[in-house]
Amino acid sequence: MNVHEKKEILAKIENCSKREAQEILANYFSADVISKNKSKESVRILCGDEASLHIRLTTETLKKLDRIKNLRAHKNPGMGYGELIEDMCQFVLKKIDPSLRPTTTRIGSAKSIERKSAQPRYIPEKIKSEIYKRDHSQCSFVDKQTGRKCTSKYLLQIDHIQPVSRGGKCAVSNLQLLCQAHHKFRDQYV
Repeated sequence: MNVHEKKEILAKIENCSKREAQEILANYFSADVISKNKSKESVRILCGDEASLHIRLTTETLKKLDRIKNLRAHKNPGMGYGELIEDMCQFVLKKIDPSLRPTTTRIGSAKSIERKSAQPRYIPEKIKSEIYKRDHSQCSFVDKQTGRKCTSKYLLQIDHIQPVSRGGKCAVSNLQLLCQAHHKFRDQYV
């Protein structure tokens, strides 16, 4: 790159915000950046209870993050991206994690609820919540030979201990959490 090109770039980034300058520079030097950073994400555990997360996002995703940050500014006006991700995690988990949902109903507790409908495999949210809390949001499979319990929290599925096809009910006492692998494994032997 010659002196004239460098002056041209400097003129373009003059009076720009940091992000605008980064976008302009990325357009000029993107081939170098891409060749050095082939990995899209990396995680490094730091001291204490902290970790470093390095990810590559599209500018559209970054705009969405900024929009969310602006919408949540009433909670924390000076929120950084780390705090934003923490806030988003809390928000989403409250919405989708069955173990964080309330378990009691006006009728009584989820333990007393038994589903009687045309869809015997349907499990109400109150019962799902009770199962997740009871099983600590992890697989409850125990190996009969070693006595070791699986503690996977990945791809959890609710399993009927006594299958519906054999008269099993949709009750807390007849349901358990299993990871996908143990659910498939159990299905082969039931």
